[in-house]
Amino acid sequence: MNNQPAPSKLSFRSSAPEAVPSGGSRARFTSLLTILLLLASLTSALLLTASAQHRHAAVNTQPMGTGKPAALSDAVRQQLADAPLTFVANRGQMDEQVAYYVPGAKTTIYFSHEGVTFTQIARPATTDAGGQATGTQDQRWSIKMDFLHANPHAQVIAGAPLSTRISYFQGGASQSMTDLPTYGGITYKDLWPGIDAVFSGTGKQLKYTFLAQPGADPNQIQLAYRGATSVQLTSGGELSIKTPVGGFADAAPYVYQLSADGVSRQQIRASYALTTAQTGIDELADVGFSLGAYDTSMPLVVDPAVLSYAGYIGGAGALSDVGNGIAVDSMGSAYVTGETDSDQLSFPVLIGPDLTFNGNSDVFVAKINPSGTGFRYLGYIGGANRDYGTAIAVDAAGNAFITGGTGSDQSTFPVKLGPDLTYNGGGDAFVAEVNAAGNSLVYCGYLGGYLGEVGFGIAVDSSDSVYVTGETGGASFPISVGPDLSFNGGTYDAFITKIRPTDAGIAYSGFIGGSDFDEGYAVAVDGNGQAYVTGYTASSQASFPVKVGPDLTYNGTSDAFVTEVNTSGNGLVYSGYIGGSDFEVGLGIKVDASGAAYVAGQTDSDQASFPVKVGPDLTFNGTADAFISKVQPLGQGLVYAGYFGGQGIDGATGVGIDSTGSAYIVGNTDSQFAMANGPDSTFNGVIDVYVARVSASGTSFVYSGYIGGADDDRGYGIAVDSAGNAYVTGQTLSTQASFPVLIGPDTTYNGGSQDAFIAKVHYS
Repeated sequence: MNNQPAPSKLSFRSSAPEAVPSGGSRARFTSLLTILLLLASLTSALLLTASAQHRHAAVNTQPMGTGKPAALSDAVRQQLADAPLTFVANRGQMDEQVAYYVPGAKTTIYFSHEGVTFTQIARPATTDAGGQATGTQDQRWSIKMDFLHANPHAQVIAGAPLSTRISYFQGGASQSMTDLPTYGGITYKDLWPGIDAVFSGTGKQLKYTFLAQPGADPNQIQLAYRGATSVQLTSGGELSIKTPVGGFADAAPYVYQLSADGVSRQQIRASYALTTAQTGIDELADVGFSLGAYDTSMPLVVDPAVLSYAGYIGGAGALSDVGNGIAVDSMGSAYVTGETDSDQLSFPVLIGPDLTFNGNSDVFVAKINPSGTGFRYLGYIGGANRDYGTAIAVDAAGNAFITGGTGSDQSTFPVKLGPDLTYNGGGDAFVAEVNAAGNSLVYCGYLGGYLGEVGFGIAVDSSDSVYVTGETGGASFPISVGPDLSFNGGTYDAFITKIRPTDAGIAYSGFIGGSDFDEGYAVAVDGNGQAYVTGYTASSQASFPVKVGPDLTYNGTSDAFVTEVNTSGNGLVYSGYIGGSDFEVGLGIKVDASGAAYVAGQTDSDQASFPVKVGPDLTFNGTADAFISKVQPLGQGLVYAGYFGGQGIDGATGVGIDSTGSAYIVGNTDSQFAMANGPDSTFNGVIDVYVARVSASGTSFVYSGYIGGADDDRGYGIAVDSAGNAYVTGQTLSTQASFPVLIGPDTTYNGGSQDAFIAKVHYS
């Protein structure tokens, strides 16, 4: 093991701004490398300045080799916005010092052997004494990040080729360059001895990673920023860079080594080492990394978790817009459902399934494009009374499945096909399928009896059978097959219902509960069609259907439960408690390929009674903590179980998993406690959303961070894509002045009581 010292101080020169006439042409300029990079109107089809000779570039949308550029349509623009960042090789269209560049309308990045430069063109936000804007000209501001003492002849290797082709036209045909290839990233090989630098990105985010081979000295990684008006370390360890035309932030460094299994990550303590000096209006900044002890015989990776995008979904309704459930498809498009009382005059409806507000409050369903810049569709599902969506799932074809609650009868609610076309009274659960285009309902119907029901969780299997869980008062609820055909008493039982894809009819439907209060809050399904349910129960083992485990003994007050229902729906594989002597509730569940279930929720029980095991935190932290647990396949015990929280009230409202076995949790906190590696380590006020990733072993957190602003912010749903990116939705009262809006889908708070939000946290 080796405890590495902080890097030494280094210096460099600063650059200065230039005035650029508004609407005029642009000369070649340079830019800053930053993790959170807003590449305004990112498309290589926009006019670029390759040199002082003002060459122009266009996207070649004709077949490769023709060299004929086509007009840039809105569809092409959207495809480019969703695509990976476009790295273009310099084949003579740029100054010879440039190896690759990423083009943009207001922002361009240039990569040379000496470093990376970033240029923005914008009008400085200056005002006079009366608060009136005084800026009359756009300015070009350049910031450079130099690789200090690096290999000046490092090989720059292109990554995976992209389908986008670039053509430049200047003068006659002999001076034009057509059909140039583009790439999804680049690698500087051995930029320092044994250390590679990898640059990549998707949508509107640039990302860097340093890869140090065994025996390489990471103290060699030395960077020099020049041209900023301010370079500072925040209280959360981020690097904040400011210019007169905008500000940027590099997330706190996350450094790790892979364990022997090649999957689990061992986090290494790391921070920026920063030295600054002021020269005129510019800041000189030397940046390196200070690392804790690590194994020098293993590779080392510097790789942060950051926000890719964050924005609002809302209108001007007087009550609320709330995002309750979220899912993500294989292309990275996010699907959100929730509740809104904003009508179509202010709510950003697009395509459907219904573009007209129906009264009181409606369910909304939205599909957000992979870059987060806008909606693919957004519309209502509702009737004359209150309707709200609580959970959403998506199949391989992009069809969205939604559950929730409704007080609207069939005269106004858009019933279609099934499972039940008649409202049952007292409030019903509903289930609906929205087609892949988002413009219509495949089916929509009720699940209920006359005492009131709500659907809280939904899942879909590979054959498009849908599984719904929630709460029911029992009387006249549509039971069929099982797992339990008898209501068990108390106010509510949990229910589990499977919907057939062919006719939206019920394959099975039954109760899960005991003699006291029981509710189902989340459901997952494995590859064999077995359903896994979690929720809340106040029923002891005398009446609750315990079987196998993970715990067959009720622990007091209330417990979370986890239950596996067999494929036919007529019985239970296992069913048991997760809890301590105080209050517990399970609010999220996912299942991996082995049949292990991951359950997250909230607990008020300390480690004296809660079944802590392995981690990630074995010590209760305050009034209430989130918990995350992994249940063995077949339910015979816990693989791990632990806390996440601070001194206040913390709870997990959802869970996701990735293919490596890492679990992701989202929830709410009023605690100010240690967060590490993103997306924000600083508590923002009142209540914040948090998102955290747990290592595959369950022993520690890979990252954790806040998402929030100065007011009340709450997270209710999380989804994880195949690359390990986390998508979070919820509600916020924080305006864009403090909420970390980035890219979209809407960066302006809409008023009313609150807005829904969606945020993507990138990690690799």
